[in-house]
Amino acid sequence: MSLQAALKPGAASGGMACTLSWRKVGDAEYSQPVSVPVAGALSGIADDTALLSALQMELGSEYDVLAYFGDEFESAKQRFRIAKAHTKFSVAKNAPGVSVGQHSTASPESPKFECQYPAHFYGGITALSHAHILEMLGVQTGVTGFPSGVPQGWKDVAITFPIPYKQPPLILIFPQTGNITAANVGSNLLVLLQDTLTATGFTVRWYNDTTATRYPGARWIAIGELDN
Repeated sequence: MSLQAALKPGAASGGMACTLSWRKVGDAEYSQPVSVPVAGALSGIADDTALLSALQMELGSEYDVLAYFGDEFESAKQRFRIAKAHTKFSVAKNAPGVSVGQHSTASPESPKFECQYPAHFYGGITALSHAHILEMLGVQTGVTGFPSGVPQGWKDVAITFPIPYKQPPLILIFPQTGNITAANVGSNLLVLLQDTLTATGFTVRWYNDTTATRYPGARWIAIGELDN
């Protein structure tokens, strides 16, 4: 910290001193005062002139400062506050911590660090997985089927999205049986049931036009803005 002051043109600094006391915000008592003489003649100097430097204060804290300027005849008092300075926020991919504050002990060789407000992630910050990327893009996938099979006729199944969307998404549905042939296409007819697509899910209908029980499956892909 450097304290700057200026005297009015024509004023003399002989015998004048600056006395400072300070306390951390929240503390009850001020420190013992420190008095520094205003050396030299400052008459006619318009620019600020340094009076005191290198006050020892804790990084990341706020301080109230009480300053007296005067000589043996008269003095003036001024209070002011030194607020928290700039903030540092540091994240390293393999670091075991993330911290916010005015200083950091981190280095490229040793990314672990302490700041005024530490928040530790001891397992590190892992890279995004394939699932994380799909979620960021609003893509969800799934498979549904009928464990008991579909006898002759039709059968409906409701599907709920793992994460709901803000509005009905784009939906892609296709059969998954592994043995679709020209002879049994009719037994694997799949449709999206009309007016069932919502932001939370949809309903599909399977139709089996054979007399044999079928065990079809359906894979679906939904794309939209997730509501999370």
